[in-house]
Amino acid sequence: MISKQTNLISQWAIFQNNLTNNKFVSFQSVMLPVAKRPTARCDDKDKYKRIRQIDMPNVKVKVKVKVIVNLRGTNQKLINKYIKFAHIIAYNDNNKIFDKINEGKADVMITDSIEVKLQSKLNPTLCPTMQGKTFDKYEKYYLMHRDSIWKDYVNA
Repeated sequence: MISKQTNLISQWAIFQNNLTNNKFVSFQSVMLPVAKRPTARCDDKDKYKRIRQIDMPNVKVKVKVKVIVNLRGTNQKLINKYIKFAHIIAYNDNNKIFDKINEGKADVMITDSIEVKLQSKLNPTLCPTMQGKTFDKYEKYYLMHRDSIWKDYVNA
């Protein structure tokens, strides 16, 4: 029997393959450089200037940093790769995840730098941490309906 997770992964692989061979969609040519970075309450941002301040291996620390992550995405992959000692809080509702930081139920979230910047503007109590430092860097592209005029406009 195929597990639900295996089935979803298979569907995603088929979807990606169909996108790259599709006659109806295209990707923009200009990429958006993105990196993962942490965000926290502004009052606490100086506590998390380095990854080792977020992921403290020191067993003498009685209260571990609470890192919140949305499930099944690139944020979770990054957490699995870099965070080994902090208390991980898996949270399903990406729309409310930043509220959990403000409520003190989580200390840090590591997500796309674009999202950190947006959330900092939408919610002045949240601030980027680890200034000038980021985690994995990658590129994002917009998926668009295949239309050469529209693509030229987006790429301009």
